[in-house]
Amino acid sequence: MSTRFDAVDESYSPIRVAGGASSVLFAASTALSILVLLLPSGIWSDIAQVSFAVAVFAAFVLSIALRQYWGPRAHRKRIDDLISHAFNVQLIDKSSSGYYHTKETAAARRLNAAVAENTFYGKAIVTKMLPGERVFFFGYVLVWIVAVMFRSTSLTMLIVVSQALFSEQIFSRWIRIEALRLRFENIYDSARNLSKFNKDKDLFLPLAIQNFVQYELAKAHAGVSLSTRIFDELNKQLEVEWAEIEKEL
Repeated sequence: MSTRFDAVDESYSPIRVAGGASSVLFAASTALSILVLLLPSGIWSDIAQVSFAVAVFAAFVLSIALRQYWGPRAHRKRIDDLISHAFNVQLIDKSSSGYYHTKETAAARRLNAAVAENTFYGKAIVTKMLPGERVFFFGYVLVWIVAVMFRSTSLTMLIVVSQALFSEQIFSRWIRIEALRLRFENIYDSARNLSKFNKDKDLFLPLAIQNFVQYELAKAHAGVSLSTRIFDELNKQLEVEWAEIEKEL
């Protein structure tokens, strides 16, 4: 296999760091919100309250930076890189090499093949991510059920646990990843069938663009970074599988 160079990977580094920091801040703010309820009034209670406020504010700032700067910036560069590959133009300073494996020569077919390849990899990575996300979510559900069942649990504590459970980091994230897997599967099937069965040259490019737009919309709506660790773990196996699929296409 060719040496892989991802020209826009450095644009995703801040997203990975900020995403990890957001998870830590979420866990810290949840723990501190519970601690504030349990501690008696005093210096330690004051420290917990100040720390909670700082953690919430820091998480807010990171969320804004991710959604309004780092995320769109990396997304735009990834789109430019894919278009550069598909249409053999130079929209960015350095183009990726070894990132796309298609041998198609026509621009429309290269674009569609790139979308098929990306969704093939994406659905495999998301499928591998989901078991951990499900365990994490249903673990919180179990905690919430236990808290509800105990009559001694205060209403304030139930509200705190409920806020954590139905936050963007737990329930919303799980739903978005489940939806992303489904969308990747549907777009992959569409792109694969287009490459394999559609020979209408006039119709091919519009349908390829439609698949490309659907792919970008799926990623934008999910707002989830795919696991680099899982990608590295599956990469060699997926390269072999994709090579076989591409021969068929």
